[in-house]
Amino acid sequence: MKPAQNFQPVERDPVAIRRTVIILILLMLLGGFFIVYKYKEKMGEEVAEVVKGRPAKTLGIIKTNFQVEGPEGEIYEAGFTLLENKVSLMTLISPEVERESVVLVDILKQATERYVGEERFQVVCISADPYDSLSADELKEFCLKHGGGDDWIYLTSKSDEFSKYINKDLKLGDVTQTRLNTGERILPDITRIVDYHMNLRGRHDDFYFAARSDAQAESGKENLVSEWQNYMYKNIDYILNEESADKEFSVKNNSNRYHFPLIVFSGFILFILIMGYRLKRQREREEQANIKIK
Repeated sequence: MKPAQNFQPVERDPVAIRRTVIILILLMLLGGFFIVYKYKEKMGEEVAEVVKGRPAKTLGIIKTNFQVEGPEGEIYEAGFTLLENKVSLMTLISPEVERESVVLVDILKQATERYVGEERFQVVCISADPYDSLSADELKEFCLKHGGGDDWIYLTSKSDEFSKYINKDLKLGDVTQTRLNTGERILPDITRIVDYHMNLRGRHDDFYFAARSDAQAESGKENLVSEWQNYMYKNIDYILNEESADKEFSVKNNSNRYHFPLIVFSGFILFILIMGYRLKRQREREEQANIKIK
């Protein structure tokens, strides 16, 4: 028989524990500093791009196809996919709300003159009226009468759901609104920029030109509309000059711009979990050793 061995309780090494804690704290501080640094660096880049004119991407993307009709009964079964690979300026027009519509046609006309010869740019006019009230040919006729272009895209739809599509998917507003006191129709005074990849660009409250025109007339200030136009042109210029119709660019541009700091942060969290698991396993081994001793 072997002589009994004199086991001693396992003692924790306070120096090793303290060293581990210090390393964790240092890593936390270093990781936090690095993440903040990269975030500030990226935000600086973002601000620089915004100053150059990059429009926001807060309105979503036109995903749902919706059959529409153009002049002379031309049917676009694929719907608004005709906007792909172009930079489009899009608005609603209604001869029933003539004053606001004339203002918007003039805004589109000036944009066309600015980008004359630019094949990647196009203007899209959408009927704000029901199909039985205004055909695409009548829409085109109205716009041409007030200076619109023969090469603009004029669209309407026979579908009863078109007004919902205009509001929900195109973010052009509710065409069914009326004034409470008179019952007169209200034309949503919204102009939207659509990029190569069907993204609606800009903020929700951008480009209300009819309202700006009214404010300019009332105040006597001459630059209220032109300031808004110049801002719109700056956004369009950025898309034309800084962005691409290439699909790989779209994926990259829509990706998480903070992926690198997130990778670092995820690695840091993973390291803490691993160290925590190691400490837990060490304690379990110590407890088992103490049980055997007892």
